[in-house]
Amino acid sequence: MNAKFLLPTILLCGCAGLKAPPPAGFASFPATSETSVALSPDDLVWRVRLLEDQPVADLAFWKSSLRHHLEQHGHLVVDSFPLRWEGLPAAGYETRLTVEGRESSYMVATSPRKDKILVAEAGGPSSSFSRHRSALRIALDSVRAR
Repeated sequence: MNAKFLLPTILLCGCAGLKAPPPAGFASFPATSETSVALSPDDLVWRVRLLEDQPVADLAFWKSSLRHHLEQHGHLVVDSFPLRWEGLPAAGYETRLTVEGRESSYMVATSPRKDKILVAEAGGPSSSFSRHRSALRIALDSVRAR
């Protein structure tokens, strides 16, 4: 193989574990095999990650743990929704949180994958979030771990 083609091939292979296109209107940062990040011009953050599943547990455990964690940190759960990522069940929440008079919104979904957990999340000012909600849900539906 010609050496000038080796580096692009290596860089492309580094992203083989995760497919997470950013929401429409978001600028993405270079992805790794386990993390994808993008930002909107109005301060929303989009992040998708593959994390170690420790302890290894099923979706019911992670769904319950995630909700408990959100509520313990002051989030008001305003919606919960099921998803299917690559035919496997996933669970998601949308929350609101007010800190020092500023309201933020947050959307998170998770699905266990053998020894990993796939997590997609977006958050930022509620005013920005409401403008991007449909694009966030479309992006959320397109998340894949290869």
